[in-house]
Amino acid sequence: MREWTKEEKYRYLKDPQELEELYGRISKSVYRQHFHIQAVTGLMNDPNGFVWHDNRWHLFYQWCPWGAVHGLKHWYHIVSKDLVTWKNLGVCLLPDQEDGYDNKGVYSGSAMPIGDKIYLYYTGNHRDPDWTRHAYTCLARLGNDGWPEKYPLPLFGANPGYT
Repeated sequence: MREWTKEEKYRYLKDPQELEELYGRISKSVYRQHFHIQAVTGLMNDPNGFVWHDNRWHLFYQWCPWGAVHGLKHWYHIVSKDLVTWKNLGVCLLPDQEDGYDNKGVYSGSAMPIGDKIYLYYTGNHRDPDWTRHAYTCLARLGNDGWPEKYPLPLFGANPGYT
């Protein structure tokens, strides 16, 4: 088995075409699930934010798009009306590039419907240039267009030594 480099595992999703090509190859596999939820590409990790809202079940899960490897985590969004048939809505939360509070991953959290919106609470995984990890509790609000608006500051700051 090939060992992934840090650069490969923590590569930002910049080119949608690259992801489409990867999905095109993977979608033809005879091993694709036809009943259970499965990531469109890469690694499906922790389910986060399973809520009923707007007459549909919403499920968010941690997702690493490039392969079955733990690396730069995103949140992917799927919906269902019957908990059997699921529709992929696509990547929902992407890590901030550069120095954001979640620059090295969008980790575990939850979702809460409030009024006509869904609020997403998640752990922002931040890494310093020396690769020191800091965990922040972050908040985003899912807009009517399905794309989240991240709040500019975390709800809770990093506790030294805690990840």
